[in-house]
Amino acid sequence: MKDIWTRFFPNGRYVLNRAEWKGKEPRSCAVTRVSSQSKQVVDGKPMIVEIEVTYRPKGEINFVGKTRYDGWQAMVPSRTKSGEFADAEGKPLPDGASPIFLPKDVYDDVEYNDLDFGELVHEHEEGGIQRTTSEAVFEELKASGRIGGVAFLAARRSRPSRKLLVANAEADTGVDGFGTIVEVVPAATVQLKHVLSQKLTAIMSDFIEGRCTIKNIGNEQMTLAMLSDVLVDCTSPNGQSRFGVLAEFTEPNFMEDLAKHLMSAYELDVSIVPGEDGGLVLRHSSEKR
Repeated sequence: MKDIWTRFFPNGRYVLNRAEWKGKEPRSCAVTRVSSQSKQVVDGKPMIVEIEVTYRPKGEINFVGKTRYDGWQAMVPSRTKSGEFADAEGKPLPDGASPIFLPKDVYDDVEYNDLDFGELVHEHEEGGIQRTTSEAVFEELKASGRIGGVAFLAARRSRPSRKLLVANAEADTGVDGFGTIVEVVPAATVQLKHVLSQKLTAIMSDFIEGRCTIKNIGNEQMTLAMLSDVLVDCTSPNGQSRFGVLAEFTEPNFMEDLAKHLMSAYELDVSIVPGEDGGLVLRHSSEKR
């Protein structure tokens, strides 16, 4: 088994296919798991080893921790020497512009065509992030006969609600009369959409880990976290607040990236509920959609 492990994980890291392999383009495949029920040959019977190869072509976005990957390339934000966000040439971005991410190769490659993979047993495609509606979630909860309780939250005694207010004001954080932590994000913030996307991602992680709460409904198997309720636009000159502005104030594909990030960090399946009253449906990964 050690020889097999060394073959597919030299230096203990993933390696990609250097040239085209089984019809897949170069640097799009990696052996991601090797397993065997037995550690050695017994009674002359061959040892059966399962080798899992993951195909991630350019354009398929995934996350490892907080790092965004396009295929197998890490996407690193371009920065100036002083740490400011920069364009592809290293020049500071104008105010309001979204960060530029540059591809970086972090995995070596080998000639897969020279490796013995054995016989192909099974091949399947993983679907993208599922989408549903709040109505469908409510119907599923109603049919289950169980509403209440969020099993994946840690049992913390204090889980304050969170709100993000975009306003023509200075940055500030306070607590309202209901105990809600309210953070004011200035509308003039540089790269506002990127900053809000990062803050919303942190709030969702805190919600899952039981550090805070946001508007939600669910049971011990699934929870609809209404992320759209967190963000409020308070920039109107007439003083009226606007809700349902998640898509307007976040980066393109934010919800898709957030769902992938959460599934890479937690043992959860995540579906998207689009729309002004949207959010994420969280389930234990062992639960079927």
